[in-house]
Amino acid sequence: MTDAALETRGLGDNMPPEGANPLQDRLAEDHADLISRRDELLASAERTPATVDDEEMNKRFATLAKLLAALVKKTETTRVGEKEFFLAGGRQVDGWFKQITDPVKKAKTSLETRQTEWQRKVAAGRKRHGLAAWTARRCEIGFTASTPTG
Repeated sequence: MTDAALETRGLGDNMPPEGANPLQDRLAEDHADLISRRDELLASAERTPATVDDEEMNKRFATLAKLLAALVKKTETTRVGEKEFFLAGGRQVDGWFKQITDPVKKAKTSLETRQTEWQRKVAAGRKRHGLAAWTARRCEIGFTASTPTG
């Protein structure tokens, strides 16, 4: 498809503009107060002196630090609330795919268990056969010593 063809999109094409991020846009709109408060507090922090020289300045620093901490807490609480919808969706996706993988894993385990049992029987038979052949060969050549240890 050529660039010219891409530019011919018209009304009703149902495609968002290139580079659009509807989720980011919604979050910015819904939580503009957090962004505004962040900018306000960061501007206040920028205006603070490089050092604390007296008790009054120390109190102002403490107050600003509390306001910054409160904004962090509010933002984190808001983030967790916003994210829950997506986490719930993720759990639904996981559950949907587990209806495929869980029975398949169960069948695979059942097959492997039966396969392992058969392989053990074969190995035991080979060991018995090998010991019997070893004993027979020793008898043929006249040895009467004890059997080998395994």
